[in-house]
Amino acid sequence: MADPLDRSSLAALVPKLRRYARAATGDTAQADACTARALETVLAAPPSPGSTRTKLYRALYLALLEEAPRGKPAAPGVEAEWVAEGVRALPPRLRHALLLERLEELAADEIAAIVDLPPADVKPLTTAAMRELRERLSASVLIVEDDFLVAEHLAAVVRTLGHNVTDVTATAEEAVTAAARRPPDLVLADVELGAATSGIDAIAAIRTRDHVPAVYVTAFPERVTAVDHGDPTFVVAKPFDEQRLKLAMVAALGTPERMRSAS
Repeated sequence: MADPLDRSSLAALVPKLRRYARAATGDTAQADACTARALETVLAAPPSPGSTRTKLYRALYLALLEEAPRGKPAAPGVEAEWVAEGVRALPPRLRHALLLERLEELAADEIAAIVDLPPADVKPLTTAAMRELRERLSASVLIVEDDFLVAEHLAAVVRTLGHNVTDVTATAEEAVTAAARRPPDLVLADVELGAATSGIDAIAAIRTRDHVPAVYVTAFPERVTAVDHGDPTFVVAKPFDEQRLKLAMVAALGTPERMRSAS
């Protein structure tokens, strides 16, 4: 038997639909246009079985599939937006299943009806989406620091963000060799290094091969700002604050170069 459209439920769902659409696209105007199309589709359709909520999310899901996300690279220091950019970079079905489960908190049978899958396939799909998201957000980080204690502190901060430390080096020569062996997604470097070498020189040499973003963690920030680096570079003064370092890393990894390489 066909269920009548519950218009009061429809109105109450509009803010949630807009939230879902904005998370999927990263663009307010695009999201609102898709939401409007979904509402028009459901209102124009003849009565049919199913809940109003499922019909609306299904119509919106189909509208969103026709659109490419327009989200911009994350703004410096905005960690949540960096993660959102990673979500939008997922393949469409993974992206939508993950948002419907984690953001909209819909049950598996409802998600299955929305994305046109057997209910038993929903959990494996959202699990795969989370796995791919973690892989996209996980970076390989090279640490260039000649003080053992500081280097270990940096490594601990890197790991709390879910990233991997590829190498810890103490001189510019070691850093360049390590980067050639295992190219990093990000370099954390001091300016003054062992063997009278410079972190600035190390990163310059690494960047002749890879346009890798860098965060200088140094007691001499003025030496970094005096150099025209040409690639994304961030500075955190020593003694460093962990939160400032994390925000600098998020900003560095959210640069267009990094996001394109993760796509």
